[in-house]
Amino acid sequence: MKDVRIVPVRRVELWCEPRTWPWAKANRTAIGAHLAKVRKNQPALFNGLVYLLHEWRIDDGIFHGSMFETDVASFLAWRDDGFSDESTTYCFGVGALCSSDGTYFLGQQATPKPETCSINFAEAIPEPCDLRDEHTVEMSSCILRRLREQTGLASDDVRLFPGWHAAITPHSVALIKLVVVPDRAPAVIARVRSFIDMQRPPELAGLVDVRESVDLKPAMPLIARAYLSDVALGRRKTIRPPVFGRA
Repeated sequence: MKDVRIVPVRRVELWCEPRTWPWAKANRTAIGAHLAKVRKNQPALFNGLVYLLHEWRIDDGIFHGSMFETDVASFLAWRDDGFSDESTTYCFGVGALCSSDGTYFLGQQATPKPETCSINFAEAIPEPCDLRDEHTVEMSSCILRRLREQTGLASDDVRLFPGWHAAITPHSVALIKLVVVPDRAPAVIARVRSFIDMQRPPELAGLVDVRESVDLKPAMPLIARAYLSDVALGRRKTIRPPVFGRA
């Protein structure tokens, strides 16, 4: 999958630095209009704060990234405008859920959104609650929060596998963490099914299991398919570090 590079990394180090986003400042009117448009379909959308990536590099197996704070409205307008400011990169966490017998699980959206793929791993963009020590951005907590929202699996129910994979595209870096449930696939499916049945309304319709390449589906995003085919299902790409990038 030529549009995605999968790079194994030993550790992720993200920090937040004070920064004014020139693109958001110059496009404030358009950002407000776009938010109003989005809220017609999502009236409960909260314009909170998130973190975007300004500069990054991979050196000696460590992903280093400098992030800055912005509001959801600015992020959505920038994303939906085709990531028009090339000085910024969308950096988000991905929880690759897997059972003890090696089955991977992606969530099937109950009500798919037009701009997203309907089958995906849990994805999350970091928020202020993921900030540690005033400036350290903790991507693992971001992933675990999103996983619990979707599946009901809490941090005590899973094990985080050592290391990460960075999935790099022209406009984004997905930091993928393998999240293992110490149960076999049928037990995981039953547990998540029980949680979904209690939600009103549920975010997921159910889980889609992947055991081999034939299980990959077009409704899965490119990053998820690249990770599953190149890493999880055994075909690992060779990337020569260091890899550098400026967002």
